[in-house]
Amino acid sequence: MRRILILSLLLPSLMLAADLRGRIVRSTPGQGAAPAGGVQLALQNNSGQAIGNPVVSGTDGFYYFQSVPAGSYRLIYSYTSRRTAKRVSLTLPVVIGNGKNQDIAQITITD
Repeated sequence: MRRILILSLLLPSLMLAADLRGRIVRSTPGQGAAPAGGVQLALQNNSGQAIGNPVVSGTDGFYYFQSVPAGSYRLIYSYTSRRTAKRVSLTLPVVIGNGKNQDIAQITITD
């Protein structure tokens, strides 16, 4: 009976979880845009607490977060600038709701 109670309490939050996916490209003047692999991405809630594990974009520029609970988050992505060789971190607001998978608009890094 206890297991059923725990499962019934967790089930609504699991049903509202969604996968989050997107793509990052790097635009270089005179060379156009190409997939940006190796970009580190993390989700944080509005209190700055990490949600799940960070991910890294693949060689095709795509990234995925699995089973993200409904809510408002900050998508933080970090990469090394080719121009300055310094690490750059930027933040993008993200809202996940209704348990539907979310596609984030393509992120373009200008270098």
